[in-house]
Amino acid sequence: MEKENRCARQWRHPVKVLVVAVVSILICTAQARAEMGNARDQVVERIADSLLSGIAASQSAASNGGGDQLVASLAYLKRVYALARKPKPRIAVWPFRQNDIPVSKDIADELNAAVLAKLIAKSKGRYEFIARESLGAIISDMEETGALTTTGKNPIAALMESAQDISVLIEGKLILKNRKVSVSYKAVRVDGTIVAATSPENIRFTRDERNTDRASLSLNQALTAAVKDLAGQAHDMQELRLDGIRFETTGLQPDLGRYVMEKISAGLQSAFANVLTGRSLRVQDARINLKEMSATRGLGVGAKKLLSSASAKSGTYLLSGTYWDFGDSLELRISLTGSGGKTFSWMGRIRTDTVSGLRIHPENQFASQRENDNRGPIGFTLTTDRGDDPSYHIGEKLNIAIRLSRDAWVYCFYRQADGSTIQIFPNPHFWTMYSEPKLEGKRVNIIPGETTFPFGLTFQPPVGEELLKCFATSKNVTGVLPGSLRGMSLAPLPKTVNRKLSHIFRSIPNASVSEASVVITVVK
Repeated sequence: MEKENRCARQWRHPVKVLVVAVVSILICTAQARAEMGNARDQVVERIADSLLSGIAASQSAASNGGGDQLVASLAYLKRVYALARKPKPRIAVWPFRQNDIPVSKDIADELNAAVLAKLIAKSKGRYEFIARESLGAIISDMEETGALTTTGKNPIAALMESAQDISVLIEGKLILKNRKVSVSYKAVRVDGTIVAATSPENIRFTRDERNTDRASLSLNQALTAAVKDLAGQAHDMQELRLDGIRFETTGLQPDLGRYVMEKISAGLQSAFANVLTGRSLRVQDARINLKEMSATRGLGVGAKKLLSSASAKSGTYLLSGTYWDFGDSLELRISLTGSGGKTFSWMGRIRTDTVSGLRIHPENQFASQRENDNRGPIGFTLTTDRGDDPSYHIGEKLNIAIRLSRDAWVYCFYRQADGSTIQIFPNPHFWTMYSEPKLEGKRVNIIPGETTFPFGLTFQPPVGEELLKCFATSKNVTGVLPGSLRGMSLAPLPKTVNRKLSHIFRSIPNASVSEASVVITVVK
């Protein structure tokens, strides 16, 4: 007994030290979480103040009836008249999409909920805010009726097309900036006018929220695991079409993205090869038959339909994905999408130090040129015969598809890898046959086409990252555009004009504007 007591006394102090250490860690962790929560609350409060200030200014200007932008579109005036009979303007906060954010959707939804709660508290009853559940029902209805897909992922146009009486839509953006999560919001009126935009702010998330504790694999280990898992899920796969592995939300496919796609497609080919039965997996680039869709006038064809046609056959799957840079690790998200929209996914972490000799980041991200895409009253689907944000080889030809929710006037510009930009629509040949660049709504319009651009758009050196940027306007604005933007020449645009395209179009009085773009990775 005495011996046992001596042993107990010997261990008493180490145990006490351990307990104190554990308690201290718990206290420090709780304090850190509290500080993080307070900092997040402050960010949310600043966001709410900025949004409400812009919305209030817009409402005040509308009630006073002043300013060219207030009569920017007949659709908006009709909506204002309809809403005038309602007691309060209706505001909705649009949900995040998992593929577009660097954190889990649950965490992003919590952030949206916090912003919505702060907006409600600070608005003092001046506005009616759409509850998250009610907005979910509205979105589901738009998906079922096709309003969301046929407007090219444009929530404003979808709300107008489905006659939803929402006056302002608030959209958030979560991005990785310098390996930190940055948040910003925009409030967009139903005519496409941005009435408020918050400055990007870094927001702190716990390690659990960012999933940084997930075990990281080497690049080869991750690719092996992804192939095994995806092959086991898509056991009926007969044909694989390659859409691309892109960096975060840029749409671009640097060296690492193309390497991952090549290795996963090769691994799936090997997994499905069977010498005894002669079974093999066919692999090719994603292709969309634009001429076939154009021949049928493209009725009912939206962005989702255009892309899903690449995997419409049973047994055919579209390989796509993204990867996100978290500093010491990369998060890789891979998807196989088959007929009927069925999707199989794999996600894992890759140690950055195992990625050598491969460029991770794009050289040009085009974020500023794309920030107003899909925010306007005109539904605008812009894609290619290889889907959204594709890659092409030198010598291949580019084919563009445009679908509008209604008749509109379209102006398209192409920024090349060398930094120069040319206007491809309208163009000098177009003007010899037509008097205005008006395209018919609710059908697929093809460029090049026999009448719109009758010569091929062939990719020439140098390789790099390029941007196709288009604007759709509610009326013919050719006469009020600067001379260099009227499509009278294929010469490069002046640099001063090139940098201000969005501002120029959005500043045109008495015209509403929708924007769309496609980034293209050109390789050898």
